[in-house]
Amino acid sequence: MASSQLCVKRSEVKRPAKRSKPTKNALFVEDISSDNTKDIIENNKNKIKTVYEYQENQGRGFALKKSIEMANGRYVIVMDSDDYFLPNALSNICWILSTQKSYKSFVFGIKIYKKNKYIDNLPPDIEANYVSLRGDYNVKYDLKEIVRKDILVSCLYPESITCRRVPTFLIWSSVAEKVKCLSIAIPVAVKEYLEGGMTDQGFLLRMECAIPMTELYTTLSHSVTYKSVYYRWLMRIMWARYALHAKKLQYKTLWMIVAIMPGFIIYLVDRLILLNFFYRKHDD
Repeated sequence: MASSQLCVKRSEVKRPAKRSKPTKNALFVEDISSDNTKDIIENNKNKIKTVYEYQENQGRGFALKKSIEMANGRYVIVMDSDDYFLPNALSNICWILSTQKSYKSFVFGIKIYKKNKYIDNLPPDIEANYVSLRGDYNVKYDLKEIVRKDILVSCLYPESITCRRVPTFLIWSSVAEKVKCLSIAIPVAVKEYLEGGMTDQGFLLRMECAIPMTELYTTLSHSVTYKSVYYRWLMRIMWARYALHAKKLQYKTLWMIVAIMPGFIIYLVDRLILLNFFYRKHDD
């Protein structure tokens, strides 16, 4: 199973001739995966133009940042190792990108495959932004975001964040501060929540990388991209939770003092869960 494998797909939507097809390129950044990634790419290189890059065990955060910087297409979509496109999805995406040129970011639905069932997870058909969809429209779980590359590069997290696992939503929240997105209620990919994968180990990964999580919730606590009061206080409590884990708790505003108590309770629960993981691992 791949420990940190990332695939970034890019769709060039310019149409030089009336019947020409958009150019689709795939950029793979491998991080000590164990699923023969390089061989699979080599065996399928005639099907789609690919670029392969290897990095030595630096983690998903570095792979994601490197992939986006290396991409030379106009738009970027992130595909993890447990994702795959639905039939005709790329053609549909490229058609939408070519007909909705006033937008610089888009979001599509996915099909979640878990416990032998497919579940549609679709955003509403609206103009919004990536944060407002979550905060004001209560959209949950993974989606498929597509962003123009120049916008995405300007929203990458700073070099000072060196954690192996940086939350992707840190990028999407930055994109939301810059541009609106066109939300489209059709699924374009399947996400399989594989046992032992990054999504499956999400809690432990978040605990290990509390610093970028604190950065994310600080940004969301101050953001003007959504209106929900409930969501804002939830973000503030999550800030307190992860600031405690990261040992970065600093009181700068009144809301931080208010958020600390519920955040501290969740922090204590986290510590108990981590302690349970430790004893289970020790017993094994």
